[in-house]
Amino acid sequence: MLVACVGIPVHATAVLLRNFDLAPNVPMCVFIILGWWSMVTGQAVVLYSRLHLVMDQKKLRWVLIMIITNFCVLHLPVSGLYLAINVHPDNAHLTHVFSIYEKIQLTGFSVQEWIIAGLYIWGAYHTLNPILKFKGPREKKVIRHLVLVNLLVIAMDGSLLVTEFTNNFEIQTTYKTVVYSIKLKLEFYVLNQLLFIIHNPTCTCSNSHALVEYDAAMSDRRLLPSRSACTFRNTLQRSDTGPSTKDTTDSIQTLARARTRSV
Repeated sequence: MLVACVGIPVHATAVLLRNFDLAPNVPMCVFIILGWWSMVTGQAVVLYSRLHLVMDQKKLRWVLIMIITNFCVLHLPVSGLYLAINVHPDNAHLTHVFSIYEKIQLTGFSVQEWIIAGLYIWGAYHTLNPILKFKGPREKKVIRHLVLVNLLVIAMDGSLLVTEFTNNFEIQTTYKTVVYSIKLKLEFYVLNQLLFIIHNPTCTCSNSHALVEYDAAMSDRRLLPSRSACTFRNTLQRSDTGPSTKDTTDSIQTLARARTRSV
């Protein structure tokens, strides 16, 4: 999170100084690259760090592999080309290659964020939906916000692609900072809210048999930490009203099946 936050002002300041010739070109290009790395891949790592709340560890490994691969395949070649065309601005061949690879890398990183956003949306409905039967309106609202934020991320990445494919490179470099700044703020808020409802479950049910099944499902699938299970147990035992035995048991069984499918 810190790296992603630092990368945004570094990238924005370096782009500003370079575009208005307020600082040497090549050193500013280096800062632009470092800020770009921190801003783009740093934000992907932030999203990855909270993805375990809605997914199991096996799928998380593939997401991490995707992030590392994209860093090597997309960040590094474009960074080298960007430095090369600024050191040798008269080389038309390098400029042409860079313009092509720039579109490839922006598309690649957009697809990466779309995949992660899609996983959050999928996980919110398929993994967390059974838990929401034990939650209040606040928690359900957070899940709706999670979905809306990720849909907004997809839309903002699409608008960034429009600036690139209409050959507005200077606009794209400055607009990119705005897009990633907004996305980071939105994602930071909603992911922290998601973390809160996972670690602080509330329940109004009063069935001990359902409690046993719930704890078993949580323990086997490791959806919630042990502290959350204890909090849930205490809340459940103190509750006087809640869903019927059949409804509660059905919800727990649904959760167990959902987690089984995700493994």
